[in-house]
Amino acid sequence: MLIDSDGNEYDAKAIIGAAHGYQYPAQGPLPQSEFYGGQPTARKLRELGFEVTRPAARRNLVWTRDELILALDLYMRHRPSFPDDKHPDVVELSRFLNRLAAITSTSAGDNFRNANGVAMKLQNFRRFDPSQDGKGLSGGGGGEAEVWAVFAEDPERLRSTAAAIRSAVPALEHNPSNLPEGGVAEAEEGRILTRLHQVRERDYRLVERRKMMALRASGALHCEACI
Repeated sequence: MLIDSDGNEYDAKAIIGAAHGYQYPAQGPLPQSEFYGGQPTARKLRELGFEVTRPAARRNLVWTRDELILALDLYMRHRPSFPDDKHPDVVELSRFLNRLAAITSTSAGDNFRNANGVAMKLQNFRRFDPSQDGKGLSGGGGGEAEVWAVFAEDPERLRSTAAAIRSAVPALEHNPSNLPEGGVAEAEEGRILTRLHQVRERDYRLVERRKMMALRASGALHCEACI
């Protein structure tokens, strides 16, 4: 956000796009799909004397492994092209990540995982791609490198893991009791699938315990539904 002398706030990308039209009248304003915001834009604006701020309400939390796996899956499906924030797949992933955030209570407001942020995350992955000669955005966190190292050379595992996470979300929306608990560590496949695996293992142990009790009581197993 840009702040003028009266304290009014303006969207930085909108100002940059309009300024391009003033500097290059023949080309006109620069549409948002033609450039990204973030630190490079903020740095340039500060060099020009603008005061740039980022409201606390719009700060996103660190991307989880589940989110990064879904973003890398989108990256790999479109490589070598890189969709912008208007692309239907980017918009769809933005909406899906907000569904995921809603059930895990990690949402940071209306601006959480918007389409522009998803498009920028694809650019974060781009810097690890040998075919891109170091291009891409250098921001982001350490999670991108970890997810790239695990999945970039195993596209089938990436596709199946992303599909499993997507399949799990509707089920979790209908059965919140299976949501990841605090303190559950993320495995390579992310917290969602780790938690579901724990639930299945727990259910398996319950079944085995019930069988053992029946054997001790009667010496044989019978279908309880038929008794």
